[in-house]
Amino acid sequence: MVSGQFGDSDQVVAAHLIPRSTKLDTLFRVGVDDVNSPRNSMMVAKGIEEAYDTLRVTFLRDTLGRFRLTILDPAVRETAIFPSSRFTIGSVEHCQIEQFQVVAPDGSVSLRRPFKRVLSYHAHLAYHNALCQRWITDREMAEPPEVGTPNPNILFQKLFAAAHHEQKGDEENEQE
Repeated sequence: MVSGQFGDSDQVVAAHLIPRSTKLDTLFRVGVDDVNSPRNSMMVAKGIEEAYDTLRVTFLRDTLGRFRLTILDPAVRETAIFPSSRFTIGSVEHCQIEQFQVVAPDGSVSLRRPFKRVLSYHAHLAYHNALCQRWITDREMAEPPEVGTPNPNILFQKLFAAAHHEQKGDEENEQE
């Protein structure tokens, strides 16, 4: 659990790291085959999930390779991590995530780590959003390093396979 605080199902959720509504080309770009993969989720407090989904917080890798919660929008600092909690997002900032509990769609839990490249992708989106919103400046915070980028050859193969499949479908439609 990201905040180190535990709650019931109204307080803690299995959040998608990259939303289910993400377009196929973006999924290809970050090398995710299945948006419902257990590695595309983690257990978080509801307040953290909402801040993550709106690019107000992100997870950045520290010098030891551990991911830590980082606040980009100062306005969420006093937001409760879930209703009725005495803990705020600001009180759990920099919380170290040593191991993620990954929840599969069937509800089973494993200790596999989520996709680093998805966390990296989110960090870049959140960083650029924070610059545009003027929550941070590029002098206060450097652009997050890219972490876990998929092999470009694998990515090319996926894109080629998808394009070939679409082209084949178009040819079959022309013959009818």
